[in-house]
Amino acid sequence: MKSFKLVCLLFLMGTGLFAQKSESKLSSNTNSYITASLWPIADLYAPRLRFGYTQHIAPHWKAGLDVGFGAKGTSFASDANIGVDYSLWEVRPEIHYIFNPEAKTLKYIAAELFYIDQDHVFINGNYSSENNGDIRFDRADFTRQKYGMHFKFGLFLDIGKHFGFNFFGGIGFRIANKQYSNVINPQADDIFREWFAGPYDNEGRDFLPNPSLGIKFYYKI
Repeated sequence: MKSFKLVCLLFLMGTGLFAQKSESKLSSNTNSYITASLWPIADLYAPRLRFGYTQHIAPHWKAGLDVGFGAKGTSFASDANIGVDYSLWEVRPEIHYIFNPEAKTLKYIAAELFYIDQDHVFINGNYSSENNGDIRFDRADFTRQKYGMHFKFGLFLDIGKHFGFNFFGGIGFRIANKQYSNVINPQADDIFREWFAGPYDNEGRDFLPNPSLGIKFYYKI
């Protein structure tokens, strides 16, 4: 976790230093944005509120940082999806390259780092452990840390003088570490699972491609 925070810090410092060397005579869009993401609150397995700030740093460059948090009271998801107790926080630094800073609708490519930490408490569930096969339990704590990187394409679409939508999509990779603990009444079992494993079905570490798709509402400043 400490290494990830260091990477984020160096990332943001690097964008500032690069901007100082990228001065341009272009008369261009210099807006910065306060953002609210509409997509994550509807996530069935990791619902959260996400807010951010995107800073103009040079004619072709903007840098942003999003933070998110989730709790039992911030979601309509069922106990089967998120458990009887739930908490999440995340951080996402991002750098944008604007193709044409003089365009009315700004189109860009971006690189985003992300880190997500979430905790759940499940009742009467089951999982596949790393060492002991399938386990059924009365109650257990579940923790997942997920981190990775996305490469995205997007646009800033104004719908007024100060407001607009940021649409984006892309692909990247993620590493997830998942662990069960404080398991009450664990019982060995032979559990049939469909070919698609759910996010809480297995312990362990995995590396997979990770898509990115979403909408942010923004206020220009």
